[in-house]
Amino acid sequence: EVRYNATDFVKKNKDTMWANLFTAMTSSTDALIQVMFPPAPYVTNTRAMSALFRSNVNDLLALVKGTESRYVRCIKPNTHMRAKDWDAKLIVEQLRHQGVYETVEIRKGGFPFRIKHKKFAFEFGGINIKHVYNQEHVAEGKWDEVCAEILNINPRLQELSDDIRLGKTMVLFRVNVHKPLIMLRNLAIELRLPEVQGFFRGAMGRTYATKLRESLKIFEEALEIANDIELVREGFRVAEEVKAWLEPNLTFLPAYPMFLYNKGKHLESRLMAFEDLETEMHEASDNFTPDMVDVKRYKWLIDLCKRADTELSDVKRTIAQQELYEFCQELVADSPPGRLDADAPGALSSLDRERMQDIADRADQFDYHTETVNKITFILERLAYLDQESKEAVDVLDGVRMKVVLDEAALYKHTNASIEEIKRLFAMEEESFVKLELEAAKRLGDRTREVHRRIRLKEIFYDQEGDGFTSVWESGHARDPLHFASEAGFKLCGRSELARGMHTWSDKPLPTSLTLMPGEMRGREVTKEMKKNKKLCKKQFINLQKYMGDKKCPQKVAEKAGQAVVDFGFENPLLRNELFLQIIKQLTNNPSEASVKKGYEILSLCMSQFLPSDGFENQLVMFVRKNPGPGGDYRPYTSALHRLQFGEEPPKPKALKQLRKDFAQFSEEGSRFSIAIEAFTGPTNAKKPKPFPKSPLQVDGSEVPQGGKALSI
Repeated sequence: EVRYNATDFVKKNKDTMWANLFTAMTSSTDALIQVMFPPAPYVTNTRAMSALFRSNVNDLLALVKGTESRYVRCIKPNTHMRAKDWDAKLIVEQLRHQGVYETVEIRKGGFPFRIKHKKFAFEFGGINIKHVYNQEHVAEGKWDEVCAEILNINPRLQELSDDIRLGKTMVLFRVNVHKPLIMLRNLAIELRLPEVQGFFRGAMGRTYATKLRESLKIFEEALEIANDIELVREGFRVAEEVKAWLEPNLTFLPAYPMFLYNKGKHLESRLMAFEDLETEMHEASDNFTPDMVDVKRYKWLIDLCKRADTELSDVKRTIAQQELYEFCQELVADSPPGRLDADAPGALSSLDRERMQDIADRADQFDYHTETVNKITFILERLAYLDQESKEAVDVLDGVRMKVVLDEAALYKHTNASIEEIKRLFAMEEESFVKLELEAAKRLGDRTREVHRRIRLKEIFYDQEGDGFTSVWESGHARDPLHFASEAGFKLCGRSELARGMHTWSDKPLPTSLTLMPGEMRGREVTKEMKKNKKLCKKQFINLQKYMGDKKCPQKVAEKAGQAVVDFGFENPLLRNELFLQIIKQLTNNPSEASVKKGYEILSLCMSQFLPSDGFENQLVMFVRKNPGPGGDYRPYTSALHRLQFGEEPPKPKALKQLRKDFAQFSEEGSRFSIAIEAFTGPTNAKKPKPFPKSPLQVDGSEVPQGGKALSI
């Protein structure tokens, strides 16, 4: 039972009225019609719903007609709409009512397989192996005759003749014929296909060999000629044809050999590059004469010829290309910049100042500066600099600057009066040269350099005369050993032993001072002041023994004792030699390495804090030079003395910690009072050489010096 709902039926099915019909209704004179159809503000051409429906139906019919229809019959498995519920009786009834059984019976009695004559001939003509069909029928397109011939000569098909019908346009057969036909066709293909394949493969191989020989021959000829780009391109054309023909057949044919092809590609690229170069050569040489000073075009020609000789030197040129290249070379050689390029290397190698100046002037005239010209300009500037620098260096007697000037002048084979004077100064003995430096420092008011040179003169003096100095004990500052022993009040035998040990290490107290006290003379009365000073000196010896570890005491006590020794020497200038002799005594034949180390430490602290008394400096310096201590370097000790002698500020008392720090700095970094063999000896505010950019110029394989640097003192 089907139920319909008529609610809003009219509203839902209201159609748009045709435009001409609407116009006719609005023109009515009836009052009711005029109310129902008032005049429209515009005329509409809207299609009616029925017309739209007809159009859609026609489109659907056209789509259906363009397809092969397949019919699907829907069978309900049960009346309960449940899954996996199969009602066989219901299904059989549906098949019977829909006529499926009748259709099957009809299909059994008919011929379900129907193939056009031509298609049948092509598909099954091969089943009759080794049979040659009537070629007239094939040529005239009588495919029905061909199909009859196929069916009549095959015994298997003759047995099934009742199930085969040759129609007017088709061959019709039943299912039991289809399978034998397919089997016969597959058997024929299996037997004949290798023969067909062999024939075609042989033909294709021969064709490929012919085409390959043709293309390779062209490549070989092009590579032998080496300058015919059109022949190379012809080889590519043939090769591309072969490769295109070969591509679908690579399964049974070898790949195209690429070795000559790749060589041809390389040759083509080189020839194309030289063709581009040839075009540029024509453009650059047009209207260019040898007397023209056209630097831009000249550089262009040089670059083109250089590229031909380097980048494209492997390209075999044609006669025209070679003639063009030689013509460009002649233009380059005969032009003013070309002549300048020819003269510049000779001037540079000769280092002749006039010739180099001529090259530089001509280059400036043309505004043409090559690498060689720049080297010449650089050398000329350096020569001018050397003239000025040598004069100034001699005037201030700056050894470093003079050495740089001399080295660079030798490199350029250059000389002048100042350079000859530098050679004469460098031929002097060092002492004479240092004296001249000292005079220059005084003349220039250079106090720092003056001190520096004075120190160096002292070092030279020690080097030359030091071995002739008397020892510290024979310098006149120490007591006579017998006098020293007599002060102890021992018997004669004991005095001799004491006298022998006066100059060497001892763990016993001193019987008296090692030096004569101020105003003391042997045989004269000893004053209270002298006795007091002797007592103080003996006390300082005990402090020295504590600091060096010769007398056992806590570390703090030893540090305090060392500070007392240094302070005593700073506060008593006339007794300083006594302290230095006490330290030297304890360093001589000392059996303890630790004690020796502490002894040199207290010596360095004393020499950093105060100077020895007058007349003892030379003996003290020679002692440390001959006995430099564990470090092996005496210069920190002499630097400490020099700072006290030549320092701008008077010395102030310092703690041992600060004195150790100062001396450590002397040892590690040196000071401006240190004299090293390579030390700078020029003016304090030395003029820095004229700055020059780093130059790649080399003469005789040596780098051109860039000017000396003032070394810090």
